[in-house]
Amino acid sequence: MKRFLLLCLFMLTAFSILAQDIANIFDKITDPIFKEYCQRFDANGDGVLSPDEAATVAEMNILNDGYSPKLIITYNLDSVAKIKRAYIESLDGIEYFTNLTMLNCSGSNITSLDLSKNAKLTRLSCRENKITKLNLENNAVLTNLACGINRLDTLNLSNNTALTELDCCGNQLTELNLTNNTELSILICCFNNLKTLDISNNTRLVALDCSSNKLNSINLSNNTALKNLYCNRNLLRSLDLSNNSLLHYLYCYDNSKLSSIYMWRGFNFDKPQNSLRYIDKDPAAYFKLKP
Repeated sequence: MKRFLLLCLFMLTAFSILAQDIANIFDKITDPIFKEYCQRFDANGDGVLSPDEAATVAEMNILNDGYSPKLIITYNLDSVAKIKRAYIESLDGIEYFTNLTMLNCSGSNITSLDLSKNAKLTRLSCRENKITKLNLENNAVLTNLACGINRLDTLNLSNNTALTELDCCGNQLTELNLTNNTELSILICCFNNLKTLDISNNTRLVALDCSSNKLNSINLSNNTALKNLYCNRNLLRSLDLSNNSLLHYLYCYDNSKLSSIYMWRGFNFDKPQNSLRYIDKDPAAYFKLKP
């Protein structure tokens, strides 16, 4: 009997601690600036962010909701002021906002972002941080992702099959697997270290910016809906656009070895500007009809 009572007491204590932890979400938010931002979700102003209050939060537009880096002023021995800005460095605690559909945390100092508990997320902007790890494996309904200007060397999007817009520009990516992202219509992957780019499954693409990489070829034969193409500053030797008759804007300059640009039948070779709204290419690259 005594052992049974001790077991019950232990279970009650454990449940009490668990309930207390869940009830006080502020205790799970480790970053003081992020915690200050989340004060707005404390609806009754009792200083506790409850699960019910967190459940009402559908959007966090941190960059545009009045958030600004904090100014920290310190003084040295000569009373000279030193001012620096303090940015959000962690979003620990974000996992408790399970009904979140939009998150904008751009322009901070975040190094790692795990959104595996935010399964309802459809739009994410985490640009201009210092992110090296981004976990989106459980975000199956994500449609818009902007994670440019970070420090990512890998990006796993295999489970993000609803993705329609992707901006991963300005990272350290050496490969980008988009095989499962068949809904993608806008892809911005410029300023990376990509040597290859397979977009054969991305037949809905209308805009592609793969400039400033290390591509020596790119196959656009399946991308018949393409209207805007930026492939400048690569290592291209030839460019086959024979299946891309809907193209409006073409930027392929600074490809020093590019000599042939194969165009579709019906292209106006005498007046290319009549077939394309804007062209920017090297003088040594000539429009040709594919043999």
